[in-house]
Amino acid sequence: MKRVYWFSGTGNSYDAAKKIADGIGADLYPIADCAGRECTDDADVVGIVFPVFAYGLPNMVSKFAESLSLPRAKYVFAVVTCGGFAGASAGILSNLLSKNGITLSYAAELVTVDNYIVFGDADAANPAPKLAAAEDTLNRIVQDIRQEDILREGNPLLRAVREFAAPDLSQSDKDFAVTDRCTKCGLCVRLCPANNIELSASGGVAFRHRCEQCLACLHWCPNEAIEYQTATVGKARYHNPNVTPDELKYNLKK
Repeated sequence: MKRVYWFSGTGNSYDAAKKIADGIGADLYPIADCAGRECTDDADVVGIVFPVFAYGLPNMVSKFAESLSLPRAKYVFAVVTCGGFAGASAGILSNLLSKNGITLSYAAELVTVDNYIVFGDADAANPAPKLAAAEDTLNRIVQDIRQEDILREGNPLLRAVREFAAPDLSQSDKDFAVTDRCTKCGLCVRLCPANNIELSASGGVAFRHRCEQCLACLHWCPNEAIEYQTATVGKARYHNPNVTPDELKYNLKK
């Protein structure tokens, strides 16, 4: 049995996870559905696909790795999506998994569209070149995984890292603002992997202060009604063109 776990905000990591799963004949499972509980998986091939946050792991991915048990896994791989540089994320993941007796067999960096428009315009306004390049890279990664390629000694993705605590971004949603363009459609509620957003009794959008800062709410809003302070005003929004909201299956469980 093969399974690919994924965490995604704007869809880049989900798109990669979906193509990897199709390429190796694996099931897909959202990391968000493992939040807050121990996760034991009897699969013999397990993949973890996620975006780099602050050159490390999203908080939810860190907690997932800490709680994961893989008693039968013979091959464990990770694919880290990023806008330019995966930092020490694979090394951090490897350290966390090793505490549960899990060896990370393979890791790859997938450079794709930079969607963190809090800093600059990123690639949101012109995503096509990076999407095309990412497709070529992903094909090579899938081939590696099919062949159960392993990490070579000195692989820079496993650069030495100290103990790393994922940054606490839970309160960062205090810096989100919802403008009068909001139509209360509820898409942001369904798209939040942390179940952090709700429509209040008065019809407004409320944040619960357990944010992952994946920016899914900001980028997917059909009316561009969510801003991060003033840093995102007037900037292009982005979500992966190969992914639909309904594919982010954790949304349907909220």
